Amino acid sequence: MTTNFYPNFNDTTWYRSCRREIIDPIYGEVSGTIPNWLNGVLIRNGMGLFEFGNSEVDHWFDGMALLHRFELKDGAVSYQCRFLQSDIYKRSTTANRLVLTGFGTKAVPDPCQTIFSRITSIFNCAKDVRDNAAISVYPFNDEIYAFSEAGIICKVDKGNLETGTKRDLTARLAIVTHTSHPHVVEDGTVYNLGLSFSRKGATYHIVCFPNDKNNDQDAMFEKAQVVSTVPSKWRLLPSYMHSFGLTEHYFIIIEQPFTINIPKKVLSSIFSKTPVHDVCKWHKEAETQFLVVSRKTGQLVKTFYADGFFYFHTINQYEDMNHIVIDICTYKDSSSIDKFYIKALKNAQSDSNFRDSVNSSPQRFVLPLFTDGKFGDNQNFVKIPVSNAKAFVRDDGSVHVEPESICRHNCELPTFNYNKCLGKKYRFFYSLTLCTDATIPSSLLKTDIQNRTSQVWSEQGAYPSEPIFVSKPHAKAEDDGVILSSLIYEEDDRRVGLLVLDATTFEELGRVQFETFSAVPRTTHGWYFPND
Repeated sequence: MTTNFYPNFNDTTWYRSCRREIIDPIYGEVSGTIPNWLNGVLIRNGMGLFEFGNSEVDHWFDGMALLHRFELKDGAVSYQCRFLQSDIYKRSTTANRLVLTGFGTKAVPDPCQTIFSRITSIFNCAKDVRDNAAISVYPFNDEIYAFSEAGIICKVDKGNLETGTKRDLTARLAIVTHTSHPHVVEDGTVYNLGLSFSRKGATYHIVCFPNDKNNDQDAMFEKAQVVSTVPSKWRLLPSYMHSFGLTEHYFIIIEQPFTINIPKKVLSSIFSKTPVHDVCKWHKEAETQFLVVSRKTGQLVKTFYADGFFYFHTINQYEDMNHIVIDICTYKDSSSIDKFYIKALKNAQSDSNFRDSVNSSPQRFVLPLFTDGKFGDNQNFVKIPVSNAKAFVRDDGSVHVEPESICRHNCELPTFNYNKCLGKKYRFFYSLTLCTDATIPSSLLKTDIQNRTSQVWSEQGAYPSEPIFVSKPHAKAEDDGVILSSLIYEEDDRRVGLLVLDATTFEELGRVQFETFSAVPRTTHGWYFPND
């Protein structure tokens, strides 16, 4: 008898492959109203191809980058999609097999290689270019770049999605990886968190790309510099990091106990070409550390400790009454990564642990900056009114923090009014829920943190993407704007839509639907670029 734990969960939506790009814009059917003031381009990134020839990637993270473009103008919307022309995509397409080992997938050997050439290739690691930037897109001044965690970013043309210049930040800044979620502050300066290795061990670096007032695109990269350096807790076991925090005065590095084994990674790069995930480990007894770094001096100011948790995304963070408040989508451990192997997705229906592994909980941690010298009296040092978060000084002088829940739903891919509220006190965030056992397994969510309430948008058979907030012109309220979310559909894999919700009421204003020439995959992250 076949077990069916999640009868409404459709695993096939996770590994659809696009077989035909849409280079010239197509227009869809509009229902409702697309506000005329929406005049710009939404670009989304994500994994869009999972097979080459007879080979299939093993892990969802290893799908090839596919860019999607929605242009909104005068109430009409057009759609395009194109593959990022990375070296790995072009080489794998030519060879009709995956030619480079990825996060969770080992490269398929060339059956035509001689024994000598295989031995030679073992020591020729420099030719392996990890440029499949399939996670996110961010602005650097007037240019747009696609990101992964590999330290190579790819320029994308906002008008036609053509792939432009590749920038190898590992060569310029001596980092080997960085997060796929940099922060863009008000003046256009970009900060990111990178990782380097040396004889002294692993080190985290905050990298600054200063905005150039003369709009010199190259200057942002030529003038890029490390503004903070913090050693890893474990010398040869740095933490995997997907995002980090930034407030007015501080950077927050969240060192989770999911680590990369550097000696194993070096050996695998030389000999076995082991996927990255194979050299990662969850340390179930270890704590998660919050490293608070001064933006002014670059020095580590204070370290806080929490029971171990895993995370991909921070929501937002800010300073309040000499505390740092940081909201994070947390998981109990790193097993969520295991569930995104393609085989695990296909077998999800018979996996009773799948739901608990992939569901994240939005938690608020409060880090008091004034606890020095007060030990072990069980005093809660969180002094923010109406907060249930806790912070205690332990006998050894370290500060242990306990979070409070800010939403009863599971949440991922969180966004907020980024332009207005990055690093500042805020009230609302928007997210995607993955309720594998629900009647409608994927929904959009608006959370009011102040009142601890949520509004939900869902539709049977529709799978929304990460919600993107766009503020109305001259808006005064934090949630005065719209939410943009792309849609794919369970019954018709060639149909794609763009949903527009009123961000205040969370009710649908309108949508546009397109009939395409091939399957439309899910996306991960995007950015809205207003037209000047």
